[in-house]
Amino acid sequence: MNIKYNDQSVEYPDGYTLGLLLQDRRIQDMHVAVAVNNKIVKRSLRDEYALHDGDEVVVIQATYGG
Repeated sequence: MNIKYNDQSVEYPDGYTLGLLLQDRRIQDMHVAVAVNNKIVKRSLRDEYALHDGDEVVVIQATYGG
């Protein structure tokens, strides 16, 4: 299936979850906000959140400072 990840088109097998995508991209789950199709996905739901062909995933990394 084709997913848009931070404006990049990427291919993943059917049945892929948001948690697997974050692992694949080596993203530490605690320090990011994640939206799928413009809707924030709670951290507690990410591991089981099923992705579908055409989904748009945006990951925003938290930064420290001011």
